[in-house]
Parts: sequence; structure tokens; C-alpha cells
Amino acid sequence: MKVNAAFVHYGIAIAGLKGISLLMLPIVTRFLAPDSYGMLNFLVSIGAMLSIFLGFGMAEVIFRFAVKLPNEMLDSFIASSIKFTFLVSCVFLLFAIIGADIWLALMPLPIDKSYFCLLMFNLALTTLQAIYLTRYRVLQQSKPYMCVALAQGVMQALLTYTLLLNDYGILGVLISGCVTSFIITLALVIYHRSLLLLKQQPLTRKHVRYGGFIALSALCLYGLGGAENWFIASYLGSSQLAYYFIATQFSLALSLAFEPFRLWWFPIRFKSYFENTELAASGAVTGCFIITMLALAMMIFAPYLISWLLPQSYHNSSQYIGLLCILLVIKSYAELLNLGCYLDKNAQYVPLINGICATVAILIIAFLTPSQGISGVFVGLFVGHTLRFLAFYIISQRIAPLKYHLGTVLFGFGLLLLQIGIVGNAIWLNVILLIVALLLSFKYAIKCGAIKPNKLGGKYGYS
Repeated sequence: MKVNAAFVHYGIAIAGLKGISLLMLPIVTRFLAPDSYGMLNFLVSIGAMLSIFLGFGMAEVIFRFAVKLPNEMLDSFIASSIKFTFLVSCVFLLFAIIGADIWLALMPLPIDKSYFCLLMFNLALTTLQAIYLTRYRVLQQSKPYMCVALAQGVMQALLTYTLLLNDYGILGVLISGCVTSFIITLALVIYHRSLLLLKQQPLTRKHVRYGGFIALSALCLYGLGGAENWFIASYLGSSQLAYYFIATQFSLALSLAFEPFRLWWFPIRFKSYFENTELAASGAVTGCFIITMLALAMMIFAPYLISWLLPQSYHNSSQYIGLLCILLVIKSYAELLNLGCYLDKNAQYVPLINGICATVAILIIAFLTPSQGISGVFVGLFVGHTLRFLAFYIISQRIAPLKYHLGTVLFGFGLLLLQIGIVGNAIWLNVILLIVALLLSFKYAIKCGAIKPNKLGGKYGYS
């Protein structure tokens, strides 16, 4: 398969941004104590939630309604989206700053007002910036997208490091984010200033309603991954939140490692289903197997990386990595085995399932965390993600039955449970698990045709 330039550009952009973020982890943790780092990441969690409302699904609106327009009409539509987003951002920023004292009184942790205002300013800028980046994607201009993403990542990392060296702490991290976002957004506005002079293709009620629907769906997903930070901050404190967030960064690295398969499989899975249902099933199962093996490797090696890279005060975070990896695996299973839920008009099941499962997860977390601590958080997330997987799988199979051969995947998932339940950090047992996983992967590769046995024995081969 020939890899096109766009694939490479987007891959570099994603790997650059996420990779820089992960590389900054051991640097930032050396300048910030767990309490401060937990506070910083609670602010990140606030930003993630507010960005759902602030963005209002405008990027998805552009993808959905603008892609079939001619370029001149598309730019008019995007210009209207930019002006709409700018207006919403200004109103949001005004209410956020004027009512800062009210909002801060509602927070579970004491937050400095300057931190809050910097966060709001950064959110307003990045939301506007996202519309310009969406235009690049719609017009398949992957190279400018890559350049902007890398410039932002490198600039913010360098400025953050400089400010941390000068003892600015959390304030330095927030300032670097604001300054970087301001420079990038200003550059995009100036470079594409002709967009704002175009006659507008007005946004209709249909567009706004669709954006609201997307925002609601995103909020439901936030309930299954992000909302738990509020409960950890409320009942367990910022230090515990710091340990949890460090562990989530390693699960993020796991997700990043799986991203190439996503980029390849998700655009073609519907085509595969309509042309060859057996191929559609085997592709999904292959994805399930890959994420399972990657998770096992992360569960084995991540605790050693934490001990090696991070200060002693952060080593407690390694105890959460196994559970977070298993949650990510279940989440990935749900996304890979849900094809039927997206066919025709049946996509209506997706937000319904996400909403119900998120509500269940949050209720369990709210009930158990005060008495059970972090265990209550994991119980809630496990129940929510398991229900989501079962609902997607069952409904998808009723709509579009596929013959999934999941025996090898289930065996691999058993290895994950074995690692977290029995093996732990026992070195020789982990070595045995790795050998078993490698043999299992080798066997699966032969089964899928990725490795041909008759080529393994040189020119003589074997069968």
C-alpha cells in the first residue's frame, strides 16, 4: 500500500504534538511538586470540558455541510463559522472574566484568579484557531496543517521550559500556552485575512442544531473520560489527581501508538463491510488484537519508565497504569466492534449509548469515591466502559451481523488480567508474559497472512 503525503503530514503533526507533550512530562514534574502538578491538570480538565461548549461542534459542522460546496462558497461558509466562533468566544471570555469570582467559588480546589483568566483566554484563542485548521483539513492542505501544529508544539515547549527555569511554576505553563496560542492565531488571521472580506454563506438553524448535537455527544464522552478528575480533585486532593494524570499520559501514549491503525482502518471499514463482510470483521478483530498487545507492553514497561524518568514523589502513579490501559482497551473494543451502530440512520444509537453509560459511570463515581477513594473512580469507569462496549456490540450485531473470531483477542485480554492481578512488577514473570505475547502475535500474523511461513526458512522454506 502506497502511503500518501497527507497521511505522513497528519501523522507527523499528531506525533509531534503528542510526542512533545510526553517529552515535557519528566521536565515539568521536576519543576512542579505533585500538589502543583495536580492543580495544573485540574485546570486542563476544566479547559477540556469548557472547550466542548465553546467549540459548539463547529469543526464537525464544517466537515458535514461544507465539503460538497465549491471552494469559493466553502470559504464563505468558513468565514461565517470564524465570525460566529469569534463572537461566541468574546461573549464567553467576557462572562468568564466578569464572573470569575463566582465560578472560582464553585471549584473543588482553590484556584488563583490569574490562572483562571489565563486559561479562559487560551481557550478562546484555541477555539478560533481550530476553525482555520479545520479549513486546512477540508481543503486537504495537510502540509500547512503540519507546519502550524509543529510550530505550536515546539514554541510552547521551549517557552514553558524557559519560564519554568525562571521559577514561574504553574503561571509559566499557562503563560506559555496563551502566548503561543495568541501568536499562532494572529498569524493565521493575518495570513488568511481575505477570508473575512468574503460575502458570508450564513449559518442556519440546521447548522447550529447539528453543532449542538455534536457538542452534547462530546459531553457524554467527557463523562466517560475526564469528568472523573472533578471527583478526584473534590474528594482526594490535587496530589492524588497528579498521580492519576501522570498515569493517563502513559495511556495516552498507548492510544498514540494505536493511532496508525485507526488512521488506516476507520476510513475504509464501511467500504470493507459493503464489499466483503469477512474482511470487515477480520479488520476489526486485528485492531482489537493490536491494542491488546500494545496495552500489555505498556503495562509491563511503563512502571519502569516512571521510576527512571520521573522524580520519586511521582512514583505512586505507576499503580494506576494497568487499570487505565485495560479501560482504554475496552474503549477501543467498543469503537472497533460498533460498525452496525453507524450504518444508515442507526447512528442515533451512538449518543444515546454514550449518554446512558456516561451517566451510569458518573453516578457510581459520585457514590463510591467519598468512601472508597480512587477505587470508586475505577469501578465507575470500568462499569461505564463495559456497558458501552456490550451495548455497541449487541446492537451492532443485530443491525449488521459480522462473524468476529475473537478467541485470540480474548486470550490476549486474559494476559492483561493476569499481568495486573498476579504478575505485577515481578521481572521474570513479566519476561514470560512477553514471550507468550510475542509467540501469540507471531501466530496471529501468520494467520492473517502478514507473515508467510514458507518464506521464514530462507530459500528452502517450510510448511
